[in-house]
Amino acid sequence: MTNTFLHDLRYAVRSFTKSPGFTLVAVLTLALGVGANTAIFSVLHAVVLRGLPYHEADRVAVMWTRNLQQNLPDGSSYLNFRDWKAQSREFEQMAAYLRPEFTRGTLSGDGESVRVNVGLVGPGFFELLGTAPVAGRAFVSDDFTDRATAVVISYGLWQQRFGGDPRTVGRTIQVDGASAEVVGVMPPEFELPTADVQLWRPLWFGPNWQGERSRSADALIVLGRLRPGATIESARAEMDAIAARLRTEYPTTNASFGVTTDALVDRVVGPTTQRSLWLLFGSVGFVLLIACANVANLMLARVTARSREFSVRTALGASRARLIAQALAENLVLSLLGAVAGALVAWLGVLALRAWAAGVLPRAGTIQLDARVLLFALAAALGCGLLAGLLPALQLSIGGTANALRDAGPRLLGGRSGRRLHQGLVVAEIALAVILLSGAGLLIRSFVRVQTTARGFDSSNVLLLQVDLPASYDNNRPKITTFFNEALQRIRALPGVIAAGAVSDFFIHRQPDFRIALEGRPARRPSDAAPPLTGDNIVPGYFEAMRIPLLRGRFVDDRDLVPNAPFVVVINEEMARRFWPGEDPVGKRFKYGLDPSANMPWTAVVGVVADMRRQRLDEAPIPYMFRPGAIGQMDIAVRTSGNPDALRGAIRAQMEALDPTAPPYGIITVEERLSQSVALRRFQTLLLAALAAVALTLALVGAYSIIHRSVASRTQEIGIRSALGASASTISTMVLTSGLSLGVAGLAIGLVGSVALSRAVASFLYETSPFDPLTYLVVTILLLVVTTAATLTPARRAARIDPMAALRDR
Repeated sequence: MTNTFLHDLRYAVRSFTKSPGFTLVAVLTLALGVGANTAIFSVLHAVVLRGLPYHEADRVAVMWTRNLQQNLPDGSSYLNFRDWKAQSREFEQMAAYLRPEFTRGTLSGDGESVRVNVGLVGPGFFELLGTAPVAGRAFVSDDFTDRATAVVISYGLWQQRFGGDPRTVGRTIQVDGASAEVVGVMPPEFELPTADVQLWRPLWFGPNWQGERSRSADALIVLGRLRPGATIESARAEMDAIAARLRTEYPTTNASFGVTTDALVDRVVGPTTQRSLWLLFGSVGFVLLIACANVANLMLARVTARSREFSVRTALGASRARLIAQALAENLVLSLLGAVAGALVAWLGVLALRAWAAGVLPRAGTIQLDARVLLFALAAALGCGLLAGLLPALQLSIGGTANALRDAGPRLLGGRSGRRLHQGLVVAEIALAVILLSGAGLLIRSFVRVQTTARGFDSSNVLLLQVDLPASYDNNRPKITTFFNEALQRIRALPGVIAAGAVSDFFIHRQPDFRIALEGRPARRPSDAAPPLTGDNIVPGYFEAMRIPLLRGRFVDDRDLVPNAPFVVVINEEMARRFWPGEDPVGKRFKYGLDPSANMPWTAVVGVVADMRRQRLDEAPIPYMFRPGAIGQMDIAVRTSGNPDALRGAIRAQMEALDPTAPPYGIITVEERLSQSVALRRFQTLLLAALAAVALTLALVGAYSIIHRSVASRTQEIGIRSALGASASTISTMVLTSGLSLGVAGLAIGLVGSVALSRAVASFLYETSPFDPLTYLVVTILLLVVTTAATLTPARRAARIDPMAALRDR
């Protein structure tokens, strides 16, 4: 048996060597299908399927408070965290860390002062995750005091700032102007609380965290390790019960608090990213099926061309099983060649995807061709080869005698059943390509709508820089105001600067977090009140720098910053519609909170500006307001007359000259920042469009191949038609009609499939219906045009057939 199998393999290799053209086309087709699938699988495997780099990461959950009335997630208080930890039986460990948006620091000393992302973590954080430092140690209990100086740094910071020097552990550095000792370096794959954290500090839960009034604070996120045998579902049920008990026990602070419990991987990767990658993986599977159909057509044609050989072998005593075994051996050899070529294509694809996905997908740096991914490539190639070889094997199994097989030879190519089989494969290829084209078309149309949606500001030639003042400015409003006023004056004086201003959060990164009571209206309960709001502080000049349209009233200016000035705000259109529908909101007053009789100062609306896309370009505006005044964290917007990148160095120099402990960070143009906000959407759209293009190309190659072979097999028939008076145009029309009929059949089936699968892309669309008629019309026209183009060459060839030569060859 083994010798026979080896003989079949050697024969298959010799056979493919004698047909280099067939072998090259078949291997390239397999390589495209297998390579594309392997490359996308490498992304899915790295981001979604491979476990997080922590000890038994599937047992780690993340928890945060949920406002039940607003149905919004939020951070948790230390006292609630302490009660969760004490009452839970489903978790064997819990640890907390400060919400990432509250944590940045300045690293100074030797070299340039830089802003770093800081993770403030409580006791047990590193132990819960089970990840040891690559150098030094993690925090110990003695580090969690009000005088702690220990810090742990990331592997990236260790390499970039300290050159990977092992003597960094034990070294004293300057963080926020104070001395700190580096006690450890975490491994490169450690990415909590966020992927860009560069330095960890111990979070001490001192007296400020312990008072009952602080139970409603919202600064912590909690990690928990499930006990053996517990599940996310059981832990979620338990935490819901604990939250219900705390609502009863502490009605003043916890009346509207629940808790959300999710697997850590869902927070790190995110459900949208997971769904997007699964969509791409499913789509690239269509490309593999089209490649399989193409190879099957090639193998069928090869079996047909060798029908005389099989007839002779049958006459000499070869059984059907023997012939099928030989055919399957050839498929195995072809599959292995396709796997090798596919791995090369996948390697190139992974290089491109890793660079493309950087900053778009979490864990993008771990995308690679490891053993599991290569095994997937082999399995995909073998599976495709097996599917492609089934039809030829079935053809070989037809009939039981040499005569039957001999007679079947012509029917395989020119007979009605043979033609239908070839044509059916082509129709299936076109249908699959249409489904991918329709999905890609919908995403492209949606992406265009996102890019062209009204932004509410002019994003061209604007540089955005973030400033986070160090602890030396701690809530000192006059000092903070002086710093930003001086910084803006220095920036405005630079050549090429048109305007500059500051806002506390250029792009909204938080949920709406406060409510207001309107003058002249009764107090309301939270459940009856208008939606919660978001508010930002601004320094005059911001609206002018962003060219935000003023619709009513005025902008805030310097008069609103003087001591004892009345409280005023500028609101957006959405807030005006929600709170004063059909009225002019300028001059209206409100108080923070839900009770207008509370002892709070009135705040007056002095202006209304256009709605801005301040969360993401593909998210509708929410109600928000702008309050005059600076705070410790501000985003400075600088409008320039030319390329804003040219002013990066000059602006940084002015800021560092003003205060070297407060360097700007995250310097980026607004256009770049807007592009980042839709990076995942762009990644998904372009990748699906590329897959659709590959699928269409493979399908049309298959259509051209079958029409070309059909013309070759019908040479004598066409010659007879010509001899009987058929014109060249009649012959061309006949071939064109035959090719277009395949395209129309595939188009019809593909459009039905696209509509049936529209739900798969519906959640990724923005202001675009999954049944968008324009998209399907464009796909229809495109398919008909390219099918016609693929049919023209065989049609011209058929029209030029010499009837006398065709009849002589009969």
